Amino acid sequence: MAKLNDGDIPLVSAKKCDNGYKCFVGDNGKRLFEGNIITLNNDGDGGAGLAYYQPYKMALDSHVTALIPKVYLNYYTLCFVTMCISKQREKFGHGYSLNNGRIKAFKFMLPINADNTPDWSYMENYMRNIENEQILLYLNTINRY
Repeated sequence: MAKLNDGDIPLVSAKKCDNGYKCFVGDNGKRLFEGNIITLNNDGDGGAGLAYYQPYKMALDSHVTALIPKVYLNYYTLCFVTMCISKQREKFGHGYSLNNGRIKAFKFMLPINADNTPDWSYMENYMRNIENEQILLYLNTINRY
C-alpha cells in the first residue's frame, strides 16, 4: 500500500461499506480489472463474504477476489447475483476467510428456467422492480418537503 501513488483508479479493498472503495491510485503496474464484474471480500473489517457490483475499471488489494462472468451479464443481473452471494456472508469471518478452494466450492442458488439454466430475465426484472420501488419511495419522500 505504501508504494501506491495517488491517481484516478479506484482501489477496492475488503471493506464492509462504500462498495469496498478504499482510495484512488495511479497506474503503477498493478493488475487492473475492467468494470461490470463482481468483487468478493475474502476477509476484512467484518466484510468477509460480501460481494459488490463494480461498474468501473479498478485495482484490487490482496484481500479481494474478482468474479468475472464467462458470459455477458448486465448490471441488474450482476446485482442479483451479488445479493445472492452476500446473503451467505455469515459463513465467513477472520477465523474462516475465503480462499481459492473455498470460493470454488462455494455454492449459491439462482432461479432457473425449465431447461435448468439460470433465469437471467427473472433476475434482471426482479432487480429492476426493486430499483423502481426505491425510486418511487425517494420521489414520494422528497415531494413531502
